[in-house]
Amino acid sequence: MALLLVAATLSGCGAGSDTAPAPTPAAADSGGEPTSVADGVYTAEQAERGRLIFRQVCGECHSRRDFRGEDFFLSWEGTSVGRLLDTMIDSMPEDDPGSLPIQQYLDAVAYILSLNEYPQGARELEDDAQLLRAIRIVRMGRAGR
Repeated sequence: MALLLVAATLSGCGAGSDTAPAPTPAAADSGGEPTSVADGVYTAEQAERGRLIFRQVCGECHSRRDFRGEDFFLSWEGTSVGRLLDTMIDSMPEDDPGSLPIQQYLDAVAYILSLNEYPQGARELEDDAQLLRAIRIVRMGRAGR
């Protein structure tokens, strides 16, 4: 019973229809919608809830180090938060995919972003497929921050 690394280890999970180049993260600074995870797309409270979900559900099969650093970037750089969320819902927990409430999946995504030291913001990740598909996963050095 896990929540994420299976997503990173699935063949081709980091590639797909939403692998367009990452846009510059200027939208959040200008008051618009975020364009990358460097724009602060989750709150500290959401990441903390995600940490608890990870510990209770994902931690049975996965370690925090499975979702940070180079392994995370190799699987997810250039894709979107929406794709990461969809993959989690489609494959986790392994024994009952999609069985968690959407908010718990969103919170787990926020926790993974926090593990990778993306900045916190004033708004939580929300269940808005269009917005989540528009938020690119980028390396901080490549995001200009």
